[in-house]
Amino acid sequence: MKNFYVLIASKKYEIEYMYGELSNDENCQIVYLEHILQNKILWRFFSRIFNSSKIDLISPKRFRYLLRKFIQNKYTNYCSSYFSKQITISNEKNTNTKICFIVMARIYEEFGDTITKYLRKNYPNAIYTSYFVDVVSSFKCPVSDYYSSFDKIYSFDKTECNKYGFTYCLEPFAYHQIPSSVKNPEYDVTFIGAAKDRLNDILSVYEKLKAHNLKLDFWIFGVKKENQKYKDEIHYNSYLSFDEFINHTLNARCTFETLQKNGSSPTTRFSMCMLYKRKLLTNCIELLDSEWYETMATDNIQVYKDMNSIDFDWIKKDCEYDNQKYVEMFSTRKMIEKMDSVL
Repeated sequence: MKNFYVLIASKKYEIEYMYGELSNDENCQIVYLEHILQNKILWRFFSRIFNSSKIDLISPKRFRYLLRKFIQNKYTNYCSSYFSKQITISNEKNTNTKICFIVMARIYEEFGDTITKYLRKNYPNAIYTSYFVDVVSSFKCPVSDYYSSFDKIYSFDKTECNKYGFTYCLEPFAYHQIPSSVKNPEYDVTFIGAAKDRLNDILSVYEKLKAHNLKLDFWIFGVKKENQKYKDEIHYNSYLSFDEFINHTLNARCTFETLQKNGSSPTTRFSMCMLYKRKLLTNCIELLDSEWYETMATDNIQVYKDMNSIDFDWIKKDCEYDNQKYVEMFSTRKMIEKMDSVL
């Protein structure tokens, strides 16, 4: 390993679940940061503006961006004091290696360049990188800010890598033992996710699955009341904890996935299905590429290009394969090796 890696991420259970095994690697460290700006009244007040869809009609995006940066800069000293307590590097055994910071893109979105300025001041010889595990269009700050703050930017999505000049890196998902309560799935198909720009697609597939008498477990978030079709059958806006998300995923034979309009690469649903031997019904065309040939050969994934091409009988068929390959593929160790190889 050429560098000592420090991942800076949100203090969230799902991050600890997916990335936590990094703490067992002597060449790595994880720093978890709380959403401390939420403690500030000014930030909370303007967060309502930042997050309101209605504000698009009366406030230009550029104005909101500048306002967000102004507030971030106003609390520079407050944030720096917090960073000094949280970011302490433990690479005593690796004094001959460079430190490489991996700042999750959501962390930078929240703190802006207050965090990169702090890192550059206190660790001037380090390497500074960022990692996107969501599409760029879902972020509130422009990609130009990331360019100016980081030496290299990684993304889980190949199309966005080509578009923005990022470097592709498969998102990790640490393997955990399956709870005994969900070893025998109750449902045929589950969907858990925000509607975003794909509600019509989700509901169309739901109708197809329902017509084939499959037992369904659908949870859709962020849907206005007037758009809630089949509301007696579908769970709308009932948010799940990450543990509940995992349990519902494992409690179905198959997970349905439809990518966001700007997305192209496999998501965490793909990782989970391959790790835990649950089927995946997806419109991720990238999985038809040659690099995924062996994965597709497990018959655990069905990629559909349109709803008329879906093989519904496949959902109830059993398939068996050795998942150890995927435990390694989705490990944080593989992520670090990939990042290390291109620096």
